[in-house]
Amino acid sequence: MRRALLIATDTYRDPTFGALRAPRLDATELDMVLSDPAIGDFATEVLVNEPVQHLRERIETVLGQARHDDLVLLYLSGHGVKARLGDLHFVTTDTRHTVLATTSLDAAFVRRQIDDSLAGQVVVWLDCCYGGAFPSGMLPRATEDVDVVQQLVEGRGCAVMTASTHIQYAYEPVGDHVDDRAEPSVFTKAIIDGLRTGDADLDHDGEISALDLYRYVYDRVRRTNPDQTPTSSGTLSGDLRIAYAGTPLPPGLPDELRRLLRSPKAGFRRAGLRILRELAQEGDQVSLAALRVLEKSVSQVPPAARKTPPRPAAATAPPPGPITPPPLAVLADQPIRTVLRRSVPEFDANGVVGRANRRVVFSHDSSMLAAGKWVRSTQGWRAIFELTDGVFRAFSPDDRLVAVSSYQRLTVFSTETWTAVASVTVAGYVDRVGFNHDGTLLAVTSRGATKIFQSVGDRWQALDEPVFRDLRDVRFCPDTPRLLVATDDERIDLWNTTTWTRIGSTDLPGVRVVALKYGLLLAAASKKTVRVWRADTWEVVSSAELDESRFLGPVAFGPELNVLICRGWHGVELRSVADGKTSRTIPTDLQLPALSGNGRFLAGVSPYGPLWKENEVWVWVRDRVDAKGLRPKRIPPKPSVAADNKDRRRVGHIGAVGGGVVTASVLAIIEWAAVPVVGAGGVLAAVAWWVVDRVWIT
Repeated sequence: MRRALLIATDTYRDPTFGALRAPRLDATELDMVLSDPAIGDFATEVLVNEPVQHLRERIETVLGQARHDDLVLLYLSGHGVKARLGDLHFVTTDTRHTVLATTSLDAAFVRRQIDDSLAGQVVVWLDCCYGGAFPSGMLPRATEDVDVVQQLVEGRGCAVMTASTHIQYAYEPVGDHVDDRAEPSVFTKAIIDGLRTGDADLDHDGEISALDLYRYVYDRVRRTNPDQTPTSSGTLSGDLRIAYAGTPLPPGLPDELRRLLRSPKAGFRRAGLRILRELAQEGDQVSLAALRVLEKSVSQVPPAARKTPPRPAAATAPPPGPITPPPLAVLADQPIRTVLRRSVPEFDANGVVGRANRRVVFSHDSSMLAAGKWVRSTQGWRAIFELTDGVFRAFSPDDRLVAVSSYQRLTVFSTETWTAVASVTVAGYVDRVGFNHDGTLLAVTSRGATKIFQSVGDRWQALDEPVFRDLRDVRFCPDTPRLLVATDDERIDLWNTTTWTRIGSTDLPGVRVVALKYGLLLAAASKKTVRVWRADTWEVVSSAELDESRFLGPVAFGPELNVLICRGWHGVELRSVADGKTSRTIPTDLQLPALSGNGRFLAGVSPYGPLWKENEVWVWVRDRVDAKGLRPKRIPPKPSVAADNKDRRRVGHIGAVGGGVVTASVLAIIEWAAVPVVGAGGVLAAVAWWVVDRVWIT
């Protein structure tokens, strides 16, 4: 079995460690390549911004479950630092530099797990740095000297490839601003390109070995940045296959077409050849070059050897006759579908943490929960900050800012000092707020209109254009300069927020919620359908029907777009975006439930409670250990269709009170004493009210 555990950390609670832009994208794109059956054929697991304890558990579990014929690949992207004695530590989202040994992932722990594992082969890729100088235009990923290879390969059966030597930095691209999307780091981009294009197959045997890949990455990184030198070392013997390659194809060929040509199925390869020929006839030079490479590879193979290859390879033979190519959109997006089909989180425990009026908000790194007047840490659920007035609305993607709304005013707070840094005047109450990818724009919806505010120095200034009206949903992309807008006429528009031009549009009847990720995946859901498009080609990647029989409607997408949070008759439903089916049901009724970015927490406000104070905030946790600090309650808020049957509930309440009054009147007519009359009527009204709330409307 081939398993890959991909770990990326780009946000840190300790300000000592600067935020990185590349790791999340590094892991996502590497996941697409490694999980592709025609390339890596790995069973992958991606962990982004997870706490150190969870990372230790997953590393130990994956390596502990491996057997003698298994290959395990471990990839880590983020900061790397050393302790005073020179031992290497990987920084996690909850690492504190003052207690580095106990709050970071140390290389010695990783080495011990490798040594204890029965896995026949272990490959480690480290995209983090270990000291040295860096040129302008690049961001360093650490600041100390440490020999990572020495610390990781002193054990058995482990091959290590690192982004740099122990006296150098690893680099990620940086510029004045991000125009379209973040880019992978120099090291990881070389790995991805080498595997995806097949160019890393230096000996042209149709397979990319560990040695092939290292030589290719070394050359690519050195040409991109001479100040960075990848290293490779290990104790593995023999030739280790990392991926299939087939015939090397020229760069610039669309990934969709490249996957068709490298498919293990001959029919798909023939379809790819047909499309390639059509593009070459239209004058596409890249397609023409690819066609010549494939024809040359065929001419170099003896006729007796031109049979179905035992492993995936690029197409090397023309189709025998007319063929109808399969739908390109379905075949081209298998890696994207892999992302959409990631498992839906399960929750093991729950409890109450404070009170709020309606909305809860998680920070993007999942370290904070804002609800009511309080911001709380998700570790121990202790209070961090208390508001004097207003409602928390949204965190910026780097979690350094949080927006708070009150009547006719929106205030922006710094989460480092918890002081107000700016405020803007709005019309009436605020309905919706969102930050753009770099925290310089705010979309604020009030009284049916959405205005855009831009950060100018120490103040926020409203833009004259655009102003959106009558919207069903509006979302900034957390990764790229894009804005997604769903209008009342069921149109979905994608905007470039750098030039404020509309990139394109699509539609979904009855659309309620939308989301955008990586600047590439666009998702929308109505009460009947959940659909995902590629934002660059507007091709439908995935479309699924939602069962309406016991379904009240979608609320929001999960942070990774693999989960659709819905309200059902029997509670909060977590549905798979890939097939629309309910994967988990939380038997409760919550207002605007929210899922944390790491999938470890689900929170929402109970719709039930006394009129004179706010309702309880309920939190569900994936691991029971995370429930420490929550106030346990035996019975969560009961699921009820009453949330969508307000008129029915109101009639029931009026009937309950009316019944009590009528009973009191009848008893008065027959000359009962006044106090017993009122008491009997009150008791009857209270019982009827409870029956309406808890029994009749369920």
